[in-house]
Amino acid sequence: MGESFAYDGKSKTASFGTKAGTFKYLDEVSYARIDGKVDSVYFKNWKNPEGLKFTIANQKYLHGMGAILDSYSFYNDEEIVSVDYNLNGAYKKLTGYIGIDDYTRNSKNSGSLVIKGDGEELFRKDEMKGGDMPESINVDVTGVLKLQIVFEAALDKGEQIDIVLGDAKLIK
Repeated sequence: MGESFAYDGKSKTASFGTKAGTFKYLDEVSYARIDGKVDSVYFKNWKNPEGLKFTIANQKYLHGMGAILDSYSFYNDEEIVSVDYNLNGAYKKLTGYIGIDDYTRNSKNSGSLVIKGDGEELFRKDEMKGGDMPESINVDVTGVLKLQIVFEAALDKGEQIDIVLGDAKLIK
């Protein structure tokens, strides 16, 4: 039949194909490439300090990705970075929560998150500010071959802003 087969001995259930609603966390899917400053993108948690969880309005996320933008340090002066994934049409939805990490909640800068599928804009949220509640997203990615997540700071050479996509899931 060309489909996968699974058997659950506990419920004595056999199934063919992918179980509806199965998902992978985006931070557990290999990305194709990062455009912009590679060192400004983090998966699962921040690296400095080591193990610091992504946090939006006191809500911690065990999975996700974050981008540090517009920092004045020597290693990051970018105001835009993107992460590409080759989905090959295998998923139907991208869900998660977006916002500004509590570490930069007092920044005067604001941020945007854009999700593109095969070059077309599927979702955009502009003017995200620190202290705002996390916003739930549910983006249709049915048939998308190439997914691109774009993190962008509003001000060039403004203040650092850390944008988070928390608990991001790709659903089959």
